[in-house]
Amino acid sequence: MAHEHEKSATPEKQLLNLIEDPKAEKLKQRKMRQISFSFLTLDAFRGRFSFFGEKIRLSLTPGRVALDLKGINAILRVCIGILSLWVAGALVNTARNFNRLPDFGLEALRTANGSEKLEDQLKKIDPYLEKVRGRNVFQFGGVAVPVTLEEPEPQEEVLPPSLADDLAKNLRLVGIGWSDEPDVMIEDTATKKVYFLKRGDWIDGKIKINAILQDRVILSLEGREMELK
Repeated sequence: MAHEHEKSATPEKQLLNLIEDPKAEKLKQRKMRQISFSFLTLDAFRGRFSFFGEKIRLSLTPGRVALDLKGINAILRVCIGILSLWVAGALVNTARNFNRLPDFGLEALRTANGSEKLEDQLKKIDPYLEKVRGRNVFQFGGVAVPVTLEEPEPQEEVLPPSLADDLAKNLRLVGIGWSDEPDVMIEDTATKKVYFLKRGDWIDGKIKINAILQDRVILSLEGREMELK
């Protein structure tokens, strides 16, 4: 009723009421302050941020289902648990490695024992090696098989052809004039030149007449003898 009375009163009437009843005005001012301060509280800010955040999320992901925060929290808990277990295991392994110091003396003793065993094994094999060294591999069943080494046959030394050899190939015996000092007539078939020679003469300074027989002539060229018939 009081509110209806205030609405129906004229402004002059309301001013008169304020002058006559200052307590009512103070009560209204207090209510207005409470309403204004209610917009500045922490809950009000949270509500505004959540409202705007929801608006932004809906605008960026239209048509998608809202994220399940409980599910995300559960996944994070599982990941944290796995990480904690891994860290704990790494710490345990590190502590074990620090406690397990290498025993170099034991390793050296094992190495020495291994070398002694190897020497013993080699000593056992020595008698068999001596038998193999003293055995004749060419002997079968206690009977020695004679081994003969054939000497290579001597091969005649083959000299490269020389000018004297080339000249001797072209010589032909034409005739022999027999007497106390026989003469010989020899033809060079390449040059068609005929030589009349006696014992000790030379043909072009390369071939010497060593001997003149009744049926043949013995020539000497570069330390070798050659018969010309």
